[in-house]
Amino acid sequence: MTAALSRADRAATVLFRRVAALHTALLRRTGGRVGNRFRGGDVVLVTCRGWRSGQPRTTPLLHVRDGADLVVAASDGGIDADRPRLWAALMARCDAYDGYRARVSRRIAVVRLSPAQATATG
Repeated sequence: MTAALSRADRAATVLFRRVAALHTALLRRTGGRVGNRFRGGDVVLVTCRGWRSGQPRTTPLLHVRDGADLVVAASDGGIDADRPRLWAALMARCDAYDGYRARVSRRIAVVRLSPAQATATG
């Protein structure tokens, strides 16, 4: 069972979603020239389909490079195998993650984003 959010947490969630939507619009409108860095980290737009709705959702996330891959922090999923090394890389790149980690009681997951191979379609 999920604990109910406090009024302050609900307000913060609404504010965060609005700021993220504005940030996404700014990145798209400027072709990534404005808003591509935040608090010392590089920003990538990640689009996923909503689990229930199936609708695409795009959010700006801070990331670090790990070879050809990008690594991001995630609130609801992720990988554990390389987490200590990749979390340290995220922390070294942008100290905002330390404050985020201090505000939440759950473990923040790390997700690796690998480039998709182009496929021929017929």
